[in-house]
Amino acid sequence: MTAVGAELLIDLSALVHNWRQIALVARPGRSAAVVKADGYGLGALRVSQALIAAGCGTLFVATADEALALRAAGVAAGLFVFEVARAESAEALAAANVAPVLNDAAQCDRWLKLMQRLQRPLTSALNVDTGMARLGFAVEDLLRWAERRDRVQLLAPQFLMTHLACADDPQHPLNAVQLARFARCREALPTLPVSIGNSAGALSDGLASSNPSATGSYDRPATRGDLVRPGIALYGGNPFVDRRAVPLREVVQLRAPVLQVRELPDNERVGYGATATTHATTRVATVGLGYADGYLRSLSNVGRALVAGIEVPVLGRVSMDLVMVDVSSVPAPVPPGTWVTFLGGGIGLEQTAAAAGTISYELLVRMGPRIARRYSNTQRGVDG
Repeated sequence: MTAVGAELLIDLSALVHNWRQIALVARPGRSAAVVKADGYGLGALRVSQALIAAGCGTLFVATADEALALRAAGVAAGLFVFEVARAESAEALAAANVAPVLNDAAQCDRWLKLMQRLQRPLTSALNVDTGMARLGFAVEDLLRWAERRDRVQLLAPQFLMTHLACADDPQHPLNAVQLARFARCREALPTLPVSIGNSAGALSDGLASSNPSATGSYDRPATRGDLVRPGIALYGGNPFVDRRAVPLREVVQLRAPVLQVRELPDNERVGYGATATTHATTRVATVGLGYADGYLRSLSNVGRALVAGIEVPVLGRVSMDLVMVDVSSVPAPVPPGTWVTFLGGGIGLEQTAAAAGTISYELLVRMGPRIARRYSNTQRGVDG
């Protein structure tokens, strides 16, 4: 069959495998799933449906719009929104039974007032910033808020959470500092379950302090809590900077069709800016993929691809809709319609991200709407 456009092949059985592996190591706690940014670019609805069918009962998204879209599509699992509880979205969240992650006292008061007006309990979680300087209560502010026992009891948050800034580097001293700060918050709210581990925190063998006398050391449960919140690991990305072995399967393959093949002579320029020059007679395949699709321009002259199982280099600049690859090393003919793989099948997420000067997260979430998403699992084959 002739290829007609770029495709992102998404193996839902591999996604489920990855979630189950994390759920296994999270015991006796539970594993949620982060499906923000349209399920890291893979399609939040299909990803959520597969995870819920596998037993995942709690999902996290970034924005109210993401949560409400999942509810409108029929997703009935527990849904939490990382975004601040904004006044303009609070009532819609409450109506859809979506829980905000509350990041300061004003947000807590706003949610409490809405509960009182609606005269029914509403779900929420508390977030404390222990070292990222991002969203969340400052530690001292949370401790002061926790002294208001009547407010705490009325709000009845489901759990207390924080986010480790350097969990991808288990030996980083900030990990132990953050956990020590979080321990103070846990002492102030001792009845609340806690959520700590992102992908790396959930899969880590332990976070040891480089200065034990100051901060102590922490075993595996201390990096996880009662509920872990994996993101990139679900989608096959390795969450550790040292790329240690992790029990994860590849979830995505990005492929696009050859549109034309030309044989260029020695000393011929290729692409915008003439940044590549042939050094011998060269077969160049032009492929229907570009930065408008999310294949980063920074992969110009450094990206790698697979053609008929042979690894080949990207030649010249990635343009908006097209990229050229050198197929001189491929012994078989490469006619138009031949699939070229740019992620997966041996072209790793981390390998490609490093070549692009970025991280695997960005590669996935930048996959554009022109790329067809095709889903598969071991039971049902491939569908659109």
